[in-house]
Amino acid sequence: MITGKLIDVSDKIDSIDTFESYSEECYINDNSLLVPYIKLELIDENVIENVEHRLNIEFSYLIFVGLKEINWIGENELGKKIVGGKHFAKNEKRDLTDWLAINRSKEGYEIKVIFERLLIFVPIDSRTGKEWWTHRTTPNFPKNINKEIAKGFFELIKVPIELKEILKLETYSTLNFENGQDKEIELIESNWTELKKCYDS
Repeated sequence: MITGKLIDVSDKIDSIDTFESYSEECYINDNSLLVPYIKLELIDENVIENVEHRLNIEFSYLIFVGLKEINWIGENELGKKIVGGKHFAKNEKRDLTDWLAINRSKEGYEIKVIFERLLIFVPIDSRTGKEWWTHRTTPNFPKNINKEIAKGFFELIKVPIELKEILKLETYSTLNFENGQDKEIELIESNWTELKKCYDS
């Protein structure tokens, strides 16, 4: 499996599953969405030259490049429904669409991203396997990642130098999930299910 190198996986979107992964922070600039994940799952072989399917990665970064649009639906830490989004550029026929999950200790969101390329980076020292990697104790799985190490990972404190030199981290800011205007919320909600059905089929 390829580690320590930024890999284009635009043609492997359906082989990457985030819906049981953890991400305490997301970062955005005027072109890209950067999401650090714990327990990213590769559900097929040969995504990044992995020889197993259903493989869990301890630490990884997904980077959605060439952002056109991002929308989200979820609940904040107070249990309030949050629906919103951001627009960056006009859509083109060659654009890709993907849905990803942001699972936090007290809030969670489903995100729809329209973008041009998907990149992945797995640190060299990241563990992989069938284990359920987690930085907090769950009803079904014990904690097996140090809480402070996870905190530093999500806060981009120790990004591997190979990735740091490429990303220009100073251009990124934290993505805050906020409600949009009433008409925007209505439009996002009305299009969400039908659009997702098309991509899931």
